[in-house]
Amino acid sequence: MRLAARLAHEAGDAARATRYAGWATTLATTIDRAFRNEEAGMYVTFLTADRTAAQVAKFDLLGNALAIEAGIADRQRSRRILSSYPFAPYGPPVVWPQAPDMFVYHNRAQWPFVTAYALRAAVAAGHVAAVDRAIGAVVRGTAINLSNMENLEWLSSRGRFDDGPEINWRRQLWSVGGYYGAVVGTIFGWQPDMDGVAVRPFLTTATRRMLGSGDTASLKGIHYHGKPVEITLRLPPVAADGGYHPVASVVLNGRAVTGRISDRDLAAQGNRIEIRFGTPATDGATVTQVPQIPATSHDDARAFMAKTPTIATVQRANRTITVKLAGDIPASRRFALYRDGTLIGFDLAGSALIDKAPPVPALSACYTVVLLGQHASHPSAAVCAPGSAAQTITATDPKIVTTAERMPAEGGVGAPTIRLAAGKTLMVPIDVARDGMYVVTIRYDNHVHQLNTGITNAVKRIMVTHGDARDPASASVVQMPHVRPDGDRHPLRLSTPVYVRMRAGRNVLELSDFLNMSSLASNTTYSGPGGAEETNEARISAILIDRVD
Repeated sequence: MRLAARLAHEAGDAARATRYAGWATTLATTIDRAFRNEEAGMYVTFLTADRTAAQVAKFDLLGNALAIEAGIADRQRSRRILSSYPFAPYGPPVVWPQAPDMFVYHNRAQWPFVTAYALRAAVAAGHVAAVDRAIGAVVRGTAINLSNMENLEWLSSRGRFDDGPEINWRRQLWSVGGYYGAVVGTIFGWQPDMDGVAVRPFLTTATRRMLGSGDTASLKGIHYHGKPVEITLRLPPVAADGGYHPVASVVLNGRAVTGRISDRDLAAQGNRIEIRFGTPATDGATVTQVPQIPATSHDDARAFMAKTPTIATVQRANRTITVKLAGDIPASRRFALYRDGTLIGFDLAGSALIDKAPPVPALSACYTVVLLGQHASHPSAAVCAPGSAAQTITATDPKIVTTAERMPAEGGVGAPTIRLAAGKTLMVPIDVARDGMYVVTIRYDNHVHQLNTGITNAVKRIMVTHGDARDPASASVVQMPHVRPDGDRHPLRLSTPVYVRMRAGRNVLELSDFLNMSSLASNTTYSGPGGAEETNEARISAILIDRVD
């Protein structure tokens, strides 16, 4: 959005430049407000899909690094992020904490290109300890494996250890790019952008030691607009680790450089940049260490999330709702109980958690449970107590008008469905008793491709019409991702929820195409479904409508 604003400004379109810049500012503010977790000192990875979105206590290195790079986090918060995110002995893991009993891939892994983004963020924040640990991880992981691996096991830095990584490649281009950026962009400071080239090396005392006992280090083979450039660092004496050497001067072809280097500043045949450094300085920052756990542990509570609980039933009785958990629940376990994303009980014990003040009987209430511990679990799958105003419209309902194919209960899907493929529409009349906000979810299956790959997540647009008036403000996007098969069965699951305003009486809900990854021209060479031909398909079993106010 910032790039779009700049391009619009350069094109003389002030109105669009202002609009795009405003969007960027609003988005940055919203990300900061919604995802920032003050207690942890980091941004969470995701929120629940409830109307009141709740943070999930899961963190990832790339998201936090990009929040720093994008300026969403100020300098003080950036430094706190880098001091809070845990580093393992060989480098920072991609996610924190780890998911229990899941193989190595994103879980229990380092990704060199992610570490390289963390390095960029650490340089931007002037965080010496994180810079040292990130450079060490990038170099060491490459040296241990004698290649730029796609990813590495998180505690050993090996390309194969225990049960993963699930997928891995040598000579991975984004890992090569990350290493290149660490050397060229950070150590030698060559940083081109739209306004020219900034020369800003961040040379820590530990990196200086890595460069050996000589008094210079040179980088050759750089070209800018076809003009060759060589950079030479005039290395200061080796000093104790934990500091950095401020840049004292940058000289290009014998002339001091005070700002960016432009194409006009460079000679056609040869250019030499010399950089000198001042005496070491320190910043006092530290990083958090991952606890020492057994290398093959899949569930150590010091580094892994608690296991996700399961709700067996949700039952209304008198003026309470009881949430019954599945399995044998030890008395020592404690839970957090959420209703529609709002925390209503904390540090609860037992297998029956009671909501003593549920909403009125007309409104449904959907519950999730989090198992507490050193690292809290993911929220359980939601289970709802339907309200009297709830409606379920199945695929066999004659009120549904559709251009899509109606399917019997077959192919592992245990219910009749409507095969809502790309280009097809579905309309269904919905009668409601009063004006208000309603939540729409779709019970569906999507087994066009696999859960862990592919570009065929079904993405549809929902639009509400009342009488002859089509309400553009009601337009929302619903997503129906791939569903993991259970043997030969294809279980049905619920889509992301969509909140729409309806008016009393007859409304018409329309489902039509939105964009998914198969819509992109860049994916036409993809060999799986959605590559050669756009694929945006889900099998609709039922549409669920619930009043929420």
